[in-house]
Amino acid sequence: MKRFFHVFGLFMMANVVLMSCLNADETEVTLHNDAAISSFTLGTFTRYYHPTSNPDTTMKTTVTGSYYKMTIDHLGQQIYNADSLPLGTQPRVLCTITTINSGIVGLKGMGNDTVYRYFNQNDSVDFSEPRMFRVVSSDGTYHRDYQVKVNIAQTTGDVFAWHLQSDKLAMPATADGYCLAVLKGKPVVLANDNTQSIVAADTLVYKLAGGDVYRSADGQTWTLTASAPAIRQLVGTATREVFAIGTNDSLMVSRDGGTTWQKDSMDNPASLLPKSQLACVRFTYPSADSTDYVLFAGAGASATDTLSTVWRKISFYTEDASKSKWVYMPLDDDNYCLLPRMEGLQLAYYDSCILAVGKEGKVYRSADQGITWRKNSVYALPAAIDGQVAAMTTDGEGRVWLVTTTGQLWIGYV
Repeated sequence: MKRFFHVFGLFMMANVVLMSCLNADETEVTLHNDAAISSFTLGTFTRYYHPTSNPDTTMKTTVTGSYYKMTIDHLGQQIYNADSLPLGTQPRVLCTITTINSGIVGLKGMGNDTVYRYFNQNDSVDFSEPRMFRVVSSDGTYHRDYQVKVNIAQTTGDVFAWHLQSDKLAMPATADGYCLAVLKGKPVVLANDNTQSIVAADTLVYKLAGGDVYRSADGQTWTLTASAPAIRQLVGTATREVFAIGTNDSLMVSRDGGTTWQKDSMDNPASLLPKSQLACVRFTYPSADSTDYVLFAGAGASATDTLSTVWRKISFYTEDASKSKWVYMPLDDDNYCLLPRMEGLQLAYYDSCILAVGKEGKVYRSADQGITWRKNSVYALPAAIDGQVAAMTTDGEGRVWLVTTTGQLWIGYV
């Protein structure tokens, strides 16, 4: 009969383990008052599939779960695999969990069961629904819960396709060197003079002209919001913030619609900021309420650099936005899937992933919020495309909008 434990039970189990170690070698044991899961690795799954050569036959194989990295979101207290396991994967598997400071892990029962049992890494776990894991500090005074979700593909293939909507989209040029259109009620910058003089939010457009910042709801009528602030180019927007690069090359932020500007917080020197080919994407952060995830990328100062420089920020829009800061995503030597330097870089958030494309037409995809990037054939540009990519965005109906320098408008969807 299985025994089940609340937090107290888990704490008692931790003491039994620690006392056993103490009695065995008479070493001193230090108890800690914090706890967290530091790694979560999936074991080997069973998978059933139908071979294309004989679709009436069911075959059995295995899937190596460790190939599918589990993202640990401590802020949102979630653990998940960004890249889905293949269709037909059975959701029961062994797990290997590592904690900090000898924390003890418990697993909540399925359904409405509110009781946690001691997690045994030799027992398989059913992930047919999200499961709750609890890690308890070694002194029993603290615990942290994580919802663990194992994502399994629900379709057999990639049926995303591009559909041509217009051969000559009307793009009225302006004196500022950009073109602007409204797609599905959302303003989109279609072309730019590469000074990033204009950025679009959900319902507003901001531009920097003659050293002043202007705001518009339609791209035609502009209102002066700031006279000669210390910024030299706009970068992007969040729900409550507008971002720019200052005249001193640091990141600047406005939290009142472009009226006042101040230096934004960064965790690394401003010398690591991208210098050209700038692109910014913002999406609702899935792990926390009322927050945006903002990704900012571009080319470095050296023309010989082959990689893009990437920064990210969690932007709050119901709490004090000044609590968050920009974080540099380093070019780690052990990460072989970095975002390459691309002329005319465009970023868009689609299907819980970030897509990147440049004028050369290669599409890259990041499933882990900008850490790793892989060339992707599913979203490959259509063979009939004319011109280079001038803009890319998404709408609320699960579609990608793409505009070329010749005025073609393509919509991609499943």
